[in-house]
Amino acid sequence: GLIFNDANNYFYFALIFPVYGVLRSRKIVERLHYVITAAILFLALKTIALFYIFSHEFFYLQDVLYSWLRATRLAEITNIDPNILLSRIFMQSQIWLVFLLFVYLALFFKSKSRIAVFLVLLTLPMSAIIISFSRSFWLAWIIAFLVFAGFYFVSRFKKGLKEFFIFIGLTCAVVLASVGLTLAVASFPIPKGVASADLLRNRAARFTGEAAVSSRYSQIRPLLESIKNHPAIGSGFGTSVTYESQDPRVLKNNPDGKYTTTAFELGWLEVWLKLGLIGVLAYLYLLYKICKIGYERINRIASVEIKKYALVGLCVGLIAVALTHGVSPYLNHPLGIGIVIISASLVDRKHI
Repeated sequence: GLIFNDANNYFYFALIFPVYGVLRSRKIVERLHYVITAAILFLALKTIALFYIFSHEFFYLQDVLYSWLRATRLAEITNIDPNILLSRIFMQSQIWLVFLLFVYLALFFKSKSRIAVFLVLLTLPMSAIIISFSRSFWLAWIIAFLVFAGFYFVSRFKKGLKEFFIFIGLTCAVVLASVGLTLAVASFPIPKGVASADLLRNRAARFTGEAAVSSRYSQIRPLLESIKNHPAIGSGFGTSVTYESQDPRVLKNNPDGKYTTTAFELGWLEVWLKLGLIGVLAYLYLLYKICKIGYERINRIASVEIKKYALVGLCVGLIAVALTHGVSPYLNHPLGIGIVIISASLVDRKHI
């Protein structure tokens, strides 16, 4: 059963065949764009709505919602500060917001019309990412954005840097608007709420001491010790490792903190443990190949700049997902594998 549960996630890669078959024209890609846009807007609005309800004790609706969300495993709701009524709304599906924000950022900057539409497409998902209070998302997005900005700086260096600084300015405006929206929702006076920018700053600065962070730290050494058994070819699906956890949910059933599992937050170390260094290099080569093909297409596109930067956004978004996978597993999960499949299908279609 453990072996099947591990391997089952990778079977999702088989969907690349029907996806390649479906994404055969620009018209179909446009339809896909509408579907995905609607989905991420719904996800962002749902995150913001839950954040409002759980940060205001909205007619005690949070009690029913919490039971439903935990039973269906749609979201994790945790209190940010025991002294303040403010909750973190984390959903695994929010990784799609991290990924697509770069695509919409490129379209937002290069689109000569519908700027207000793209502003909404950026501000709402960015607010949802902030509300997730996931430092994995925050750090991966910042690093990937620096890659995006670096590419844009190099591409505009000989033509003048005016557009580059406009791009940076617009991005900062979107981030500030998203922070403002987050604080406005948290502090909205009906019912009374309390929030300040200090909460965001403190969350970003607090990388030690919390259960989630200490749990990740405590996994490193046991995982590396287990990897030593079969570093090249891996120990196979279903391999378990025991480590000491500070997670309250673990301590509830295991007072000594000893926890044995086959699923780990450190995604790349898990791939190394089960598929070996060969598996890690194969996966990294796949991601490299997708970005390489995308980069080659970017260099061949001379006249349609919005299409060029959409491809840049797609490749940088994929890099953000790969970075997130280091501390939150996604590339061995249907959510992340779905992103890889979509990315591969789009960059490899020369007529789209």
